Amino acid sequence: MDCIFFEEDKIFLRSFLAEQSFARTDLEKLLAEDGFAAEICADGQILLKKWNFDSIKILEDKSVAFEGKMPGEGKLVFEPLFRIFEDQKQTVDKENCGEKIIAVFKAMDEILKNAGFDENQNEDETKKLTIFPGAQGILVSEKQENGSFWAVVLPGNLFERCAENSKDYGKFQGIFVHRGLEGLEAAIFTRAALAYRAITKKYAFCQENLEKRQADITDSNFIPVEYEIPAVTEKLALSVDAGLCVKRKKRIIPGERRFVNEKTEKNRIEILKKALEFNSKLLEDFFKSGFSQNQGDQRFLERRSEFIKKQAQKIKFGRFYRRNSKKIWGSVFAVIAGFSVAFSFNKENQKLATSMGLTSGQTVQTLLTGIHKADVTIIQEIAKGKEAKSLIQQVSGFYVTNKQRLAMDEKDGTLTPAGWLFFRGKTDFWQYGITNLTVDGIQTSSNFDYPKRKDKKTPLKEENGKTLKKGDEISHEVSYNLIYNEGEPIITVLTTTENVHLVWNGKRWIVRKISGTGKTFRNSYSVKNYKKDYLDCLEKTGENVKKAAELLRQKYGFVPSEMDLKDEVPYMIKKYNSSAAKEFE
Repeated sequence: MDCIFFEEDKIFLRSFLAEQSFARTDLEKLLAEDGFAAEICADGQILLKKWNFDSIKILEDKSVAFEGKMPGEGKLVFEPLFRIFEDQKQTVDKENCGEKIIAVFKAMDEILKNAGFDENQNEDETKKLTIFPGAQGILVSEKQENGSFWAVVLPGNLFERCAENSKDYGKFQGIFVHRGLEGLEAAIFTRAALAYRAITKKYAFCQENLEKRQADITDSNFIPVEYEIPAVTEKLALSVDAGLCVKRKKRIIPGERRFVNEKTEKNRIEILKKALEFNSKLLEDFFKSGFSQNQGDQRFLERRSEFIKKQAQKIKFGRFYRRNSKKIWGSVFAVIAGFSVAFSFNKENQKLATSMGLTSGQTVQTLLTGIHKADVTIIQEIAKGKEAKSLIQQVSGFYVTNKQRLAMDEKDGTLTPAGWLFFRGKTDFWQYGITNLTVDGIQTSSNFDYPKRKDKKTPLKEENGKTLKKGDEISHEVSYNLIYNEGEPIITVLTTTENVHLVWNGKRWIVRKISGTGKTFRNSYSVKNYKKDYLDCLEKTGENVKKAAELLRQKYGFVPSEMDLKDEVPYMIKKYNSSAAKEFE
């Protein structure tokens, strides 16, 4: 069933919901959302105005539809662009179809020109609009006696919401939209998807299944225009292809530094600029040239076939890696652990941690710092033996997960629990690290400034008034919370008390065993709820991180201590130029 139907001088949009179901939604609030109506005059002038539905109607089958008056004077006969596309493949009247399609794209050019998008549009809630619906939501009239056409672009968000209720969503709407984009980028993508269909008579992303279609969009799994139409102009082909490859602009929080891969961002901007070169004149020239009838020679078909083959191999490899990356990395790190290769960007031995010159308690602090920072090079230097290897594999799993997420997208970083608080809830970064560490019941920093080999520390002679001899043993009780994300929505908190056993090797303390005391508890919390509660605390304390953390700690016992927050201040200032860290007292 089509989303749109007409009665006399009325345009109707089906909600695909029964009256009772409709009443439980907020769809009625979108009644006032603006779409656009444009008269494309024969002299090239385009008269654009806002247009919207003005009422709701209960249909005979008790379902609800939105009702709006046709623009213009007199009775106009409209068709969805979707139907024009179908006619384009079958009808002998190619010229009429071409004129209607060009009229639509002229209207879209004018809409984009007047939409008010700017560089900050992703930060402005009012700009988060899907201004272009798919081909079912764009209507075009028959040619008028004065040579003009009328085009109606229905309200984008309203159309999207209604189409989602249809079993034909993928066919009518989904194949034209990128659900990961918004604002300008979303509009450009939809325009490019429509242009691709107009030029090639095919859909760039034809999967009606949402998951498969989004995978194809992410991988740019479509055949470029130049491999579909041999004689198309380079500028037209590249601008349409670029429009199908646009990426979302990274959100930059004012006053904070974020991971921004300069090369990736530069590439995103270049793609966007190329996509913006598309205009209806390029399409009009293409239709007038007759190039669309050229199917290409044998050499063209061979080049096309070779491209498709290489593209399939590339995408197959990429998807295999994404599906199996954890297994691949797990195997890699198992081999690394088996051969005792250091997990570190800097493998110069002199820069490695050491427990030389440290007391047994300071050695335990160094070990916990390694766990807190997911730095296995520290753990390798401080702990030895079977249990140390097990700990290394456990910590390396967090390290690899973080690096893998960063490789996929720079915005997918990880912060310590204290660092996360300094973003004042304005981050989607994951959390990993230790909070509220105590050694033998005394609150202790999990960010210990440990010595390195290059410091050439001298061995201790005695500890606690006792001369140290090779083989001496000692134990310390440690308690802490280990916090880490398990996917996007969940924070896991491991609250544990353990005994750390150390042995003096004649020069320094070495951790040989970590045994549980039976006091280990595992709890999971909703990231959404935790963030909401933190924002409430910030509001109550005037955005004061220290006071908000104290308040939040009343509900969540694992919230970082004041010592944890203070330890994180220098890093947050250096890495993110954090205003909250600068204000911390």
